[in-house]
Amino acid sequence: MNKRKLRILFPTEFTGINTGFSTYSKELLQELYSANNYELAELACVTDPHAQIAMSDGSLRYISNIKVGDIVISHKGENKKVINTYKTLYDGQVIKISRHIFKHTSLEVTENHPILAIKKKNAYQNKGHSPNCLNRTNPKIEWIQAKDLSIGDFVAYASPLSNKNNINEIYNQDFYSKLDDDLAFLLGWYLAEGCIAKNKVYGYINFDICSSLKEQEHILEIQRILLEKFNIETNIQERPEESVYEIRKCERGFSKFIYTLCGLDSRDKYISNIFWNASKDFILKMLSAYFEGDGCSEEDQNRLYAKTSSSRLALDVTRLLLKHNIMCGCKRIRAGGYELSLHGEHAREVAQYFKYKNSSFKDVSRSEYIKLDNLIFYHVEQISKKNYQGDVYNFTVEDDQSYICDNFVVHNCYR
Repeated sequence: MNKRKLRILFPTEFTGINTGFSTYSKELLQELYSANNYELAELACVTDPHAQIAMSDGSLRYISNIKVGDIVISHKGENKKVINTYKTLYDGQVIKISRHIFKHTSLEVTENHPILAIKKKNAYQNKGHSPNCLNRTNPKIEWIQAKDLSIGDFVAYASPLSNKNNINEIYNQDFYSKLDDDLAFLLGWYLAEGCIAKNKVYGYINFDICSSLKEQEHILEIQRILLEKFNIETNIQERPEESVYEIRKCERGFSKFIYTLCGLDSRDKYISNIFWNASKDFILKMLSAYFEGDGCSEEDQNRLYAKTSSSRLALDVTRLLLKHNIMCGCKRIRAGGYELSLHGEHAREVAQYFKYKNSSFKDVSRSEYIKLDNLIFYHVEQISKKNYQGDVYNFTVEDDQSYICDNFVVHNCYR
């Protein structure tokens, strides 16, 4: 049996205090690391108890709810077990970091928390600073303390490794379904235009679709799928005053099935983590139906975008696409809600599954990201600092010693 290493808590001094101890703390830490006889825990933690940790099943969990034995995704995209959890009181400076992508989320950590990143000086080659000059083959990747990051540096998001065994069916007590093209189309359009009436418990399910000539094809397709796949007969009603077609059906079992997978209404929509292990083909067909229903193609701008009022749906769409190496931007909009956007070849990869729209997008060479294996690096747009007093959180992960927090790759307590 392997002997466990001695654990040492190493609280380094706040850099604003000039006693001289901080001058030597880094050298002392390096000596302890190189001895390889100790596990060192520094006070490097996350301030927000609701910071979201990426779990192995595709779900997100608040860092304050992480427990020993939970399985999280590491920076290598692998599933790793949580060994210990920590909550401690902190009084000092914290740093908040925002990136080019995931603009609706940011990370706030203690100043010495290591984040996987590439310094700006190491991200470019040939002395240029345009996207075409990015070093996309062998830039220097390193764990960098939050206090040492600058605007323009690149921080990582880790895409989980694809599961070998994709799920091909889903069920609950009322319904069973194969993950086929029809279900992908139906769920995508539900995410875009569907809802379940709140005045009934899992009651009426509605699809409200614009009554243009093109959209008639969509609503007829939805009607066909409901009948052939789920044996649900429906009628199409036109509401001329609102310029919409409506499919409305009270089928409690089916409504519960859809609610479980995709939520209730516009602000509550999400994509169940059940689909985390679905095939890339199914995911892209489902999301192409969503973008076809709720999105807009701007070929002159070489982009495809959609808007949603659900923060959870915005995050789910972005994470699912990133899992399959498709870059999707997300930002808050002034009118409320979130805008999801795809550019160039990434838009084309989703739009190729459109049933009724013809869209063409050109490759983008200006994208400011670096893709290396399962890691995607986006540049830092904003950094702010403040003094903080309160609880902070962290935990230890086996082997890889890292996890994904609010879509940043961070090191855990022990290094």
